[in-house]
Amino acid sequence: EPTEISTNLYLGEDRACIPYAFYLSEKGIRGGGITLWPGYGPAIIYAKNEIERIREALNIEVLPEIQESYYKGLYIECFSCLEQFLCDFVLCGIYNVKGCYEKAEQFRSGKEKDNQKNDVHTFYFKFVYHKFDVVSKMFSRVLGIQLPDMGYFTQQNDIRNDIVHRTSLTKKDRMTYRHINKSDVVEMVEHIDCLLRDLSIYSGSTYEEIESIIMNHKK
Repeated sequence: EPTEISTNLYLGEDRACIPYAFYLSEKGIRGGGITLWPGYGPAIIYAKNEIERIREALNIEVLPEIQESYYKGLYIECFSCLEQFLCDFVLCGIYNVKGCYEKAEQFRSGKEKDNQKNDVHTFYFKFVYHKFDVVSKMFSRVLGIQLPDMGYFTQQNDIRNDIVHRTSLTKKDRMTYRHINKSDVVEMVEHIDCLLRDLSIYSGSTYEEIESIIMNHKK
């Protein structure tokens, strides 16, 4: 359902548009950098913006004594970007592509226990999107889209879990530390960028056009 705003809708560093929502604002929207895009386009543009922000952070000179923590932070942000993108992409399809809502309802019914059922939006909004095997099935059955091989991200997710939940010690033996450097983050960014490029064919535009829009907004 549309989100009704009785005053100006301000967008900026602390407030962002929902890619798959409709806004009704009595006094207009303020904030700049607003682009209207059909279908899956908003999810791709938002994720591309985040990836470029991480790329900019990689260009910052970092003191040697804090490099490990700094690059681990960016590595985790890459995962945040990836999971948010997958969520946004699915919900853009559910709300914008004919037939996807009904398929989403069927997929949800098969994944939830009878006494734990959420509505369609809540199920997909709160889903854990680093379960990449299930996400691949979700894309296929709900959106009719075949995700590229997610094996790289599955492997990296084990590293991410050790960093986030085990102070960087591996689950295997609790003795080996996970170290992240700049090249690890660069590699992750490139893999996410490739995923965005692969899925951009469903946006109605080329990836180059999407990149051009983002660059124009930065000027």
